[in-house]
Amino acid sequence: MMPNERDLERLMMADSQHIETANRRAAITGADCGPRYSMTGSQFQARLRQVPDMPVIAVNDTEPKARPAMAAVAAAVAAHCKIPVAEIMGMGRSGPVSQARQIVMFLCHGHLRKTLAEVGRFMKRDHNTVWYGCGLVAKRVASNPEFGDTLDGIMAALGAGEK
Repeated sequence: MMPNERDLERLMMADSQHIETANRRAAITGADCGPRYSMTGSQFQARLRQVPDMPVIAVNDTEPKARPAMAAVAAAVAAHCKIPVAEIMGMGRSGPVSQARQIVMFLCHGHLRKTLAEVGRFMKRDHNTVWYGCGLVAKRVASNPEFGDTLDGIMAALGAGEK
């Protein structure tokens, strides 16, 4: 049984939050329609029958492209602070481990130009935690220029340098 125009409009509004539905709708109508539509339900239904299903693209989340560079930063900080990388990436909250973790976050965000979300995914933390940690390190650099030189030394040892 084919839904009437009012039911179809209600279903379309309910599906407007799903990204796949929005992408398919954009392909059909030629534009991003958002929650309001320029086509009536019967027009949309007719176009829907004409457009083949969009292919589903599989994303490999196991090894993102940014991971090797951030992993190298974590290894360099771990070597400098004499703390194992596993502890830096872990959930420990002791002072030296937290500071080393914040330095990794700061260098990945500030020097490698990674977003807070990318750094958060790498560190298995929320982006707000990364933001807070970067702020703490920035305050420490502002109050202690020698600490900033230490961070530059870590980046120079990596060969990345500041861009």
